[in-house]
Amino acid sequence: MAGRLRREEGWTVVTAVLVLMMMMTFGLAAYAVVDTQTAQSKGERNRESSFNLTEGALQQQGYVLGFNWPAAAPGYTDCSFGAGTNTTPAGQCPQPANLVGGNFSQADFAEGVSWTTVVRDNRIGGATPQNSDVYDSTVNTTPCQGTTAVPCRWDSNRDGKLWVRASATVRGKTRDIVALLKRERLTEDFPRVTVKSDYFRTTNNGNKVIIDSTGGQIVTRCQYVPPGQPCADYEVAKGQVTPAGSIVQEPPQTVPTMDDAKLARFKATAASSNPPGYYTSCPTSLTGPVVYIDVPAGTHCTLSASAVWNSPTDPGLVIMPQGRMSLTGGSTFHGVLYFANKENYTGYVLSLGGNAEVIGGVIIDNGGGIEVGSSGSGGSNGPNVKFSANAFKALATFGTAGLIQNTWRELPPNSG
Repeated sequence: MAGRLRREEGWTVVTAVLVLMMMMTFGLAAYAVVDTQTAQSKGERNRESSFNLTEGALQQQGYVLGFNWPAAAPGYTDCSFGAGTNTTPAGQCPQPANLVGGNFSQADFAEGVSWTTVVRDNRIGGATPQNSDVYDSTVNTTPCQGTTAVPCRWDSNRDGKLWVRASATVRGKTRDIVALLKRERLTEDFPRVTVKSDYFRTTNNGNKVIIDSTGGQIVTRCQYVPPGQPCADYEVAKGQVTPAGSIVQEPPQTVPTMDDAKLARFKATAASSNPPGYYTSCPTSLTGPVVYIDVPAGTHCTLSASAVWNSPTDPGLVIMPQGRMSLTGGSTFHGVLYFANKENYTGYVLSLGGNAEVIGGVIIDNGGGIEVGSSGSGGSNGPNVKFSANAFKALATFGTAGLIQNTWRELPPNSG
């Protein structure tokens, strides 16, 4: 037995080595397969992460457009982050904190991340540039309508549509998408009245119509009426307010006609109109779909002119959060005048004198009154205030910039 154990011939060791080599071969092959699949999975995850970031950048750019529509030159700058110089001015670009590190804070976005967004008018080139809902790279070379600006970074054709293109790179994987966004109108609720204020009075003793409330109502609250003065102070027997019975009294005001959120929407709408209707001092004109007069408390704006602001078929809205206004001369305003009266002024917030006319409605909050009528309907003059239901039909702001169906598409990276 001892001699047999000392013998060196046989196949056991060889067999063991061969089996071990086969096991190593299969193991290495399996490792290679797993490694390849892991790399493919990583690449796929990076592509998906890049796509998600690209869509996020496009959505963020649409959000910016919703509250700050570029209705006039120079429009938006091209936005970029993470590659070279970062260009992300607030009010024009997505903010980095809302993308990488914000909604996109997973490990994939820890490094090697960049994104860009651009805004272009929907004008495509050719012998005669045309507005188009089909994306063409010539939007980068087509001049703005009415100007020679290239590229066109604002809504120069005023159709409420703009192309947004977003591109993002995550760990070497780039995705590029484009979509046409449309500014969406948001109809705002508003009481349809001829006059709504704490109290009112007429300043003419003539036998004439000063307030024509046909089709509407005159609403009073009677909380802060000056001592010795009726809540509705006018010559009843002389027919200064028509029709009879159009005056109603409501309980004390507890909720403003426009809350701060609604005021902010109208402010953004006025600022982004073309031409802008946002003023920080007393304007000389009340023409425009929305005129927002953002003056300090105690400011008294007086407009004396023989002008016609807006029209019966295209009325407007004037908003004055604080301050007072006087309209005199022969001016005519078509639309709605709203005074939030945030300073709680209990005197006359609006005074109408001369032949000034408001065809639409007047609303004054927080204890303010209205003083009406130096002339009224005498000769060729109409009433100083006349209800128009049409003036309340166009009271709308703009909400988000919504994606137009069938315009979204993915482009080859770095394409024109």
